[in-house]
Amino acid sequence: MRAVYDELKAVDPDGFHYATFKLDDDVSFMHLSFSEGERPPLPDLEAFRRFQEDIGERCDQPPVVTQLGEVGSFRMAS
Repeated sequence: MRAVYDELKAVDPDGFHYATFKLDDDVSFMHLSFSEGERPPLPDLEAFRRFQEDIGERCDQPPVVTQLGEVGSFRMAS
């Protein structure tokens, strides 16, 4: 995961915000991304593609992608 952040820092995509959180069960993670562009840059990053390789073997349950519709926010993505 660190490689993904290193590549994001090097590429520095405009209007893209990304964070990773560990949940209180100490094994689950949540990734949040906000993209002001039409296409988020993550799928284009080599480090992210490597991170996703064999992800099913590292997870007890497969990852779930959920699109969120913003109702309101305060300084979430600045």
